[in-house]
Amino acid sequence: DVPICKGMSRPLVREQVVAHYFHGKSGLGEVSLPKTPVLSQKNALEFMTETLASATSKIIILATGPLTNVAAFLLLRPDLKGKIESIVFMGGGLAFGNITPTAEFNIYADPEAAAIVLSSEVPLVMIPLDLTHQAMLTPAEYDKLPSSGAVSSMVRQCLSYVIERERSLYGWNGTMLHDPCAAAYVIDSKVMRCEEYRAWIELRGEHTYGQTVVDIWRSSGEKPNVKIGRTLNKEALLDLLFSLINLYE
Repeated sequence: DVPICKGMSRPLVREQVVAHYFHGKSGLGEVSLPKTPVLSQKNALEFMTETLASATSKIIILATGPLTNVAAFLLLRPDLKGKIESIVFMGGGLAFGNITPTAEFNIYADPEAAAIVLSSEVPLVMIPLDLTHQAMLTPAEYDKLPSSGAVSSMVRQCLSYVIERERSLYGWNGTMLHDPCAAAYVIDSKVMRCEEYRAWIELRGEHTYGQTVVDIWRSSGEKPNVKIGRTLNKEALLDLLFSLINLYE
């Protein structure tokens, strides 16, 4: 009963980049969903417009991929920005990237869209690599995941795939729970500590295109435009993740 709406087919400006080498061709490793979801007849922008226009209270937007659809919505319907409580997005990195030395994948996939979101004056929460790398699920923790239900089975298959990919690519003994950190913040913001900063997206650098530039030392004198997750309570994150999976056992 959750509407699934098709989004933009390409980034706003740049050529499309994908990560099949990491996520697999389906985006879920080697997992096949037991039931093919039915796409809504509304596209993502129509759905966002309708939802926000009719909302009687403010809406949180959770983005766990490139910010193309969110940026396009903000450009098309700036009159509805006041209906947004916050935009929480997994993306960026203060100290390092993961698709280039300086850029995180979700931002690099559409830097121009990310720049629009950061300049939108909507309340923003960024969950960067620096935070999500505190959320490594180890093999021992993976073994504690529920295993009897359809949801837990799919989760275990997805995580098993990426644990092997991380071991193969980087030699790590586990996998980072990137997107669950962003979702967990929406459910219970106490799972992490955030600080407010000024941030920009580099759009012209030869080696830094797509980098999230964060004014850690507040040297620019400009007011903050984003809350950024800095330290994670990993135990609280795993408790939340396991409890939600258990709901479906």
